[in-house]
Amino acid sequence: MTTFINTSVTAPSISHDIFIFDDVSGYFVTATVGDISHNTITFGNGNFDSVTTEVGDISHNTIALGNGDFDLVQVFGSSSHDAIALGNGVSDGVTVGGSSRRDAIALGNGGDDFVVVGGSSRHDAISLGNGIGDSVRVFGGSSHDLIIVGNGNLDQITLNAPSSGTATGGDTIITGTGNSDTVNVAAHTLTDTFGFALGTGATALSQTIVTGARVGDQVAVGNNSGLVLTNGEGLGNTLVQKGAVGGLTTVNDFITFLGVLTKGDTYTADSAGNTFIVTDTSNGHVGGVEIAGIFEHNSIANHQLTLG
Repeated sequence: MTTFINTSVTAPSISHDIFIFDDVSGYFVTATVGDISHNTITFGNGNFDSVTTEVGDISHNTIALGNGDFDLVQVFGSSSHDAIALGNGVSDGVTVGGSSRRDAIALGNGGDDFVVVGGSSRHDAISLGNGIGDSVRVFGGSSHDLIIVGNGNLDQITLNAPSSGTATGGDTIITGTGNSDTVNVAAHTLTDTFGFALGTGATALSQTIVTGARVGDQVAVGNNSGLVLTNGEGLGNTLVQKGAVGGLTTVNDFITFLGVLTKGDTYTADSAGNTFIVTDTSNGHVGGVEIAGIFEHNSIANHQLTLG
C-alpha cells in the first residue's frame, strides 16, 4: 500500500493505495490498462478532478470528490461495491460503460449532476442532492435499485430496458418536492415502488410524473431516509377513489378539486389518461404524485397503495 499526497497517478492498474489531494484543480487517478480497486481516494475542492479507467473496471473503492465543478468518475468497464460521494460542485458525474453492482453513489447539491450506466444496474443505492437538473440514466435494465431524489427542480430518473425488452425491476424510487421532476421506468417484471415527498403538489409547479408504472406497482410516502410506512407520516390507509375527473393536469389541481381533506385518507382520480394520487396523513401533511396511465382499481394496506 502506498499513500500519495497531492500526486496524480497514471498507471496500468491501481490497487490498495491511498490518495489525498488538496484544493488545486485537475488532479487525477487513471488506470490505462487494468482496474482500479480497493483504494481510498479523497479529493479537495478543485475543479476537473477525476478517477478514470481507460479499459478496466473499478471495485471496492471509497472515492470522495470535493466541492469543485466538473469532477468525474469515468469507468470504461463495470463497477461494483464502490462508495462514491460527489461534493456540491456543478456538473459532477459518474459514468459507467458496463454494469453497476452494489455501488453506493451520492451526488451533492450542485446542479446538473449525473449518473449514467451503459449496462445494467443491480442493488445500487443512488442519492441525489438538492441541485437543479440532476439525472440518473440506466441503459441496460435495473434490478432492486434504491434511488432517492433531492428537492431540486427538473430532476430526471430514466431506467431503460435491456436488450431483452423487459427489466427485472423491484426498484424503489423516491422523489423530493422539486418542480417538474420526472421518473421513467421500462417494462419490468418485479414490483417497483414509487415514493413521493409530502409537500409535493403544494403548488402547480411542485410536480412529479411517473411513466412506466404497471398494475401491481406500489406507491408510498418517502423521504431522504427511505419509504415511510408508519402511521403519522405514512400514506393514509383509507382509500377514496374518485374515478374519472375532468380537467386535472397537476397534483395541485387534484388537491384543489378535493377541497377539504380528511386526515388519514388517500385519494385517487384519473384525468386525461393519467392517475393522480393525493394523501392527507394522519398528522395532517399533504402530498401527491401523478402516474401515467389509468388505474381505477387500487388498494391500500400498511401505508402502501397498490396500483390496479
